Amino acid sequence: MSSIQLPPGAPGARILGLGEFRPRRRVTNDDLAQVMDTNDEWIQSRVGIAERRWASEDETLVEMSVAAGGKALAASGLNANDIDLVLLATTSPPKAIPGLAPRIAHQIGVPRPGAFDVNA
Repeated sequence: MSSIQLPPGAPGARILGLGEFRPRRRVTNDDLAQVMDTNDEWIQSRVGIAERRWASEDETLVEMSVAAGGKALAASGLNANDIDLVLLATTSPPKAIPGLAPRIAHQIGVPRPGAFDVNA
């Protein structure tokens, strides 16, 4: 696979920083085995998952996205005025409308973004 090198100042999209957020609540395979017919070995042998994170009521999609987006912005070396687009991709929006990307952009401090959600 080859990479395309853009000249400095050329238009185009770039990923300059990444951010993450993991909810506080850890749910192990043993926890799941308490409420369903499964066990740690069965889950790990088929999908390799040992634990997952579940968001609490106070950990909303917007709040988690703002935390991760703030980390990505800090890692990029840019400031909020430099951001042109905020995109939220999720399979679990609380509602289909209105989109959350504009709220996330506002809370991160992006003044005039393009902002939209991609929902699966």
